[in-house]
Parts: sequence; C-alpha cells; structure tokens
Amino acid sequence: MSEKTKKNLLLALIMLVGIIFTLYAFRDVNINDVVTKISNANLGWLILGMGISLASHWLRAYRATLLYEAMHFEVSVKNSFLAVLIGYMMNYFIPRAGEVSRTAAISKSDNVPLEKGLGSVVTERIVDMVLLLIILGIIFLFQFDLIYGFVEQILRSNASEEKSGLPIKRILLGAVAIASVLLFLLRKKLVQTKLFERVFSVLQGFADGLLSIRHLKKPYLFIGLSVLIWIGYI
Repeated sequence: MSEKTKKNLLLALIMLVGIIFTLYAFRDVNINDVVTKISNANLGWLILGMGISLASHWLRAYRATLLYEAMHFEVSVKNSFLAVLIGYMMNYFIPRAGEVSRTAAISKSDNVPLEKGLGSVVTERIVDMVLLLIILGIIFLFQFDLIYGFVEQILRSNASEEKSGLPIKRILLGAVAIASVLLFLLRKKLVQTKLFERVFSVLQGFADGLLSIRHLKKPYLFIGLSVLIWIGYI
C-alpha cells in the first residue's frame, strides 16, 4: 500500500469518526427546531459572535506557542490553533477531555512530550483563573446584593443535602489520609521500582510544562494575549 493511499484512508477514517461524533452530539436535538431558530435569528450577530469566538481561540493558540517556546519547542500558531479546536470539539463528547486531546495533537504534530504539554495547559488554566477572579471581583463590587443572595441560597441548599446524605467529604478525606500513610510507609520500596522511575519522569516533565511561564521570552505579550482572550469571551 502506497503512502498516499495510507494518508487517504487515514483522512477518510478521521472524517468518518468526526461524522459519528457529530451525530452523537446532536442525537437529542430537533434539527427542524434549530433550523427555525436560526432562520429567525439575526445572522449578523451570529456571524459576529462566531468571528469573536474563533479570534479568541486563535489568541489562545498563539499564547500557547509562547509557553512551548519557553520549553524550547517550536510550534506554529497554525498547529496550535488546530489543536485548540480539536480540544473544544472533544469537550462536546467527553467533558474535560479537550485538554488531553489538545496536548496529544501537539505531541503528534510537533513532538512536544505529552506531560510537558499538559503542564503548560495547567499553567494557562492558572492564569485564566487569576483573570476570572479579577473579573468576578469587579462584578462582586457592582452586584453585591444579588451575589450575596445567590450564595446564601446555595449554602442553605448544601446544608440540607449534607444532613440528608452520606458524609462523602469525610469519607474521601479519610481515604486520602490512609493512602498517604501507606505511601509514606512503603516509600523506600516504591522508589526502587521501574514504575516509580516512569512516574517520576512524567511528573518531572509535567513540572517543566507547569513552570514554563518562568522562562517566557515575551511575558508582556503573554499577559496582553490573556487579557484579549477574556475580552473576547465576555
């Protein structure tokens, strides 16, 4: 089988998987209802919204290349953008699987180790969380009464659930405590295993990705892109 035939078969397989996933995602959607709503909608606003969304995704992809560059990997903005889109697509089928599929795509196209890619994604999420907290802080100042009432209602709901249900949090904390004690007691044997060496190597790569922000060559550009991403989302 020629190389061209293999590529065509792979492309056909990818398209088939994409069609299957799309049909699965829209399995409970009334297509006629969607068509009616779209026909009655203002297409100008829809196109503008789609354009802003794609621009925000492109900015996210561009920002990611700065972290790859900090780890001494040259990744094109095009490949990074396609990986971001793959990640968002996967989130429709498996929640939170987008981050893994995105880093897997970059690993395949640009040979960025998966664990380092995941570490850089976590760094992006931390930066996004900081910006989100800043936005929430601003909203909190202007909508204090509304937010206070909402939080109070949530706290009451959680309190009633804890009284009627099992103490899940305590069980989880107990399991974590027992596991931590066992790991501490068996630490000398564990460090001598090949599994530990492999896990340590993966964690080290993950840490490299996580700390890649410390070695940014263009930190102000990274901050500016982060702000623009959230402006686009808003």
